[in-house]
Amino acid sequence: MNWASLVGDWDRVLIPIFRTQYFSNLMKYLKINYETQQVYPEKSDIFKAFKLCPYYKLKVVILGQDPYFTNGRATGLAFANPESSTTLSPSLYKIRDAVEQDIYNGMALDFDPTLEKWAKQGILLLNTALTVRYSEPESHLGIWHPFTKYVLKHLSSNYGGLVYFIWGKKAANNLEFISKNGNFVYQYEHPAYAVRNGRPWECDHFHRATQVIRTYHDEELIW
Repeated sequence: MNWASLVGDWDRVLIPIFRTQYFSNLMKYLKINYETQQVYPEKSDIFKAFKLCPYYKLKVVILGQDPYFTNGRATGLAFANPESSTTLSPSLYKIRDAVEQDIYNGMALDFDPTLEKWAKQGILLLNTALTVRYSEPESHLGIWHPFTKYVLKHLSSNYGGLVYFIWGKKAANNLEFISKNGNFVYQYEHPAYAVRNGRPWECDHFHRATQVIRTYHDEELIW
């Protein structure tokens, strides 16, 4: 298989796990799931987070849970919505508002709901599970755990100076695989939790990341 066509320049990073028996079994399991059940995102988008975020540009890792499991919103990028969406998902609505407050002083901005502009700047929008069955949140969380663990441990061992956004308890379960030595790890509650409890989601990670990237990489992030 031409993995570069699916994951871009991450192929050299991911090929070791792609060649394992675990991953072969995972692909067989997903093939059956996609043939017999409704699974999100589309098969062609499973590894979209990697393909759109060049490895050599990587600056920020935003760790989600699993893809949206209803309404066909899942795109392969954590928290993103399809370009065709007429409204934002509740989590992305909270994220957009937080960006406006944290970066733009509450002023309206030209927000890209696909989050592809973020990805192309080097922001890895990684769900801890890359697939999910329709209306069954966390249904594929366990099968993707070794893959997520591999990615995070590789980054901790080979790619310092990264900013990590850890939102919610499920993302926090992966903290043991992320080295805080030389990285910047910021934790906050999941935006969906704020939605469920009817309160603002006042996350300041965006300006923190901007300052880090400006200082250590001499680059600007555009949120």
